[in-house]
This record gives sequence, C-alpha cells and structure tokens, in this order.
Amino acid sequence: MTNRYAVIEIGTRGLRLLIADANERGITRVVRSTGDLSYLGENRLKNGAISKKGMKIVQEVVEQYIAETKKFEVQNTVAIATEVIRAAPNQDEFIDFFAPILAVKVLSPEDEATSSFLASTSAFRHTLSPRDKIIVIDQGGGSTELSYGTIEADGTIILKGLDSVMPGSVELVNAFVGATTLIRGFNEVRSRVNEALAKHSPFPDLDGKKVDAAFGMGSSLTSLMTANYSDEHGQRPKLWELHGYVATQDNIKRQIDFLDGWLATIKKNDRNFDFSPEAEISTIISGISTYYEIMNRYGAASISLSRHGLRYGVLLREAGLKFRTELPTIVSNS
Repeated sequence: MTNRYAVIEIGTRGLRLLIADANERGITRVVRSTGDLSYLGENRLKNGAISKKGMKIVQEVVEQYIAETKKFEVQNTVAIATEVIRAAPNQDEFIDFFAPILAVKVLSPEDEATSSFLASTSAFRHTLSPRDKIIVIDQGGGSTELSYGTIEADGTIILKGLDSVMPGSVELVNAFVGATTLIRGFNEVRSRVNEALAKHSPFPDLDGKKVDAAFGMGSSLTSLMTANYSDEHGQRPKLWELHGYVATQDNIKRQIDFLDGWLATIKKNDRNFDFSPEAEISTIISGISTYYEIMNRYGAASISLSRHGLRYGVLLREAGLKFRTELPTIVSNS
C-alpha cells in the first residue's frame, strides 16, 4: 500500500525536507523536496556542543517544515540527525529541546551509509545490471560514508559493505581555509583524506577488483558537477538537471592537477577570488580529493551524481523497501 511520508534531515551544513508517496517497491511520487542551511557546524561550542543559538536557528526551519507536512497531509513524519549531533556532547539536550515539536532520531554511521546506498541504488536501478559491483560515496558536512553492494536479477538490493572513516566537508574546508597559504591548505586536505583512507579496510569482495558503478552525493561533488555542466552548456544547471550527471576519474584528476599548480601561484588575499569557507570554489577544492582517492582505490572509471541522498533512503526504509544485507551488525527489513 502506498502512503505519504516525510523526512526532515538535520545535518552539519544543511536542513532538508522530503515529502513523497512510497511503498515497499520504492518512491512513486516526490511531492516536495527542499532545503535550507542549518549553520550547526558554525554554531558549535569549543567542545563540539550545539549552542542554543544553533538550536533556535534549526527550530525555525523545522517548524516551517512541519507546517508543510500538515499542508500536504503526510501520514508518517520522521526527523533524523547526522554526525554534528551524533558527536555533540549535549546530544540529549538537543533531542530534549526538540521533543515538544517532534522526535529526532540520531542516525549511526551504519544507518547513514545503508540509507544512502538504498537511495542511490533505487534511483539508478534502471541503469544497473544484475550483480554489478556498486559503491556509494556520501560526503556530508560532518563525516563521509562509504557503502558497497550489488543488485540481483529480481531487483533485490544487497548491501555488502559499510565504512565511515573519512572526514566530512566542514573539517576539510576548515583545513583548507585555515592554512597559511592556499597550496598548503590543499596539501593538508589531501593529507587528511589519505590518512583517513589508510584506515579503511578494502571491502572483501572488491579487494583487487574494479567496481561497475559509483554514485556520489555531497556539496563538493555537486559544486564540481555544476562547474562542469556550466562549462559544457554555457549556463548553470538547475539542481534536478545534475541528477545522474557524470564525472570521469580522469576529469577529476585533471582538476586536481590544475589546482595543484594554480593554487601555488595565488595568494589568499587575492581580491579576484573568494576563498571563504562558504565559497563554492573552497567547497570544490576541499572535497574532490575524497571522491578521487576512493574512486582510484576501487577502480571506478566514473561517478554519477545522485540527488537522491540520505533522506530518500530513510524514507524508503520507512516505506518498507525490501533489501538484504550480508552484514551481521546491520538489521535488514527484508
């Protein structure tokens, strides 16, 4: 039976709302998809706790989202929070603050990776062949989740591997803009990415093998795809036009090589460029190394941008999407 679901996602950088009709076979209609800034990454205390100011900023937007769920007659609303709340020492205070409005579920890294994998695999099911080896890279503001799996001939999604060792975009942007020079910042970002990836144990089924498909989500990949699309078409795309847009590993490597030379010649205070933490160019510079290094590790020739992110996967699970997992620590709903 098809019902109407809503997911409110509270992240380090973003606040998002998804309202869709769905059943155990997937999403049948997206009713509303919108987003705003959470500013939670900027409104943390020195110990990582969420400030009252940060909570109130989120509350304002969440109340608007709740009004929309009522307007569209949603039958089941779920609110989720990611790494910024997961790592906060005052997580309980944050949850209690929102309790009179709605219950907030703090996702584990495993929950995030599982939901992102289900979202992308479902969205691109028509492009995949049975037993294709698939990886999904989800770079959020607070952390980056990596997942791996396949899809069977009958359409069953099988999740085979999860990991959450990579830093998120906020840490990487801060490392870039906080360095004394731009090239030092770029090198620091790459160093952190490689150090984190060194802690990642290759997924057993993929050790020494290449993946057949890679999907990615996150602000840095979206910004890179936006720049590539603009160069190709002569105009900036609407976000929905980027869903499924592809960047090759070679293309990303050329961008990294270009930045390596260019940043060595540019000063941080150059008025011709904006290298602030909020600037699109800072987002691209700080994030693309994550995608490239993972793609290189698993032999992904290209990566497709998925606009169906974490909230889509959470909604699919609420609707009872069938999947199977080979991970004993993950509970399947199949």
